[in-house]
Amino acid sequence: MRNSDRIRDRAAEAIDRLTCLLNEEYLRETIDTPIDTVARQCLAEAVPVATAAAFQDRTAALVQALYARALSPPRSLTMSQARDEAARLLGGYGGTYADGYDAALMDAVDPAQPGIGLVLARLAELVKERRREDHLRWAVARCLDPADHRLKAAVAAELIDRYGSLLPPEVRAGPPGRWGPDAVRLLTAILAAGAPAASGRPEMLSF
Repeated sequence: MRNSDRIRDRAAEAIDRLTCLLNEEYLRETIDTPIDTVARQCLAEAVPVATAAAFQDRTAALVQALYARALSPPRSLTMSQARDEAARLLGGYGGTYADGYDAALMDAVDPAQPGIGLVLARLAELVKERRREDHLRWAVARCLDPADHRLKAAVAAELIDRYGSLLPPEVRAGPPGRWGPDAVRLLTAILAAGAPAASGRPEMLSF
């Protein structure tokens, strides 16, 4: 077997493995559903909060519960660690009139705003987003050597060969190997469109 054939075979294998690891159904089953289950249990016990200290305790308690019971592998956080983690996560909170941690606090303690229940639900979503990002990095590290530029170029070429009709003309034009540094971005865009499992033809992707 020629070396170029071996590289193509390795690229096809990497794509197949990443497709399995990044499949949306798999992500929902392994990441989203466990987090949703624990979050619902915690939200059922939600009571209004009126102070910053109470807000910190409630958000930390949710993070503690999610990390201990919904993550794989589980993580045990002290209350202090959970408060810090909740504050970091809520930096990505989108509030009613502003964003970030302070906006989450105002939405939770102000009686005229949505309340702690909405903030906790959004916090659970932020945990899911973080876990998906972590999983993507893990999957890529497992399947693609970041220093193997020939393999990444072959992966990009194989993706364009398989799904070129879904990609914009600027991606299809020119040597496909030039998209090697963006191979993972190509794959995640294709997966987000459901291309590998689609029964029909998805719309053309923007990239």
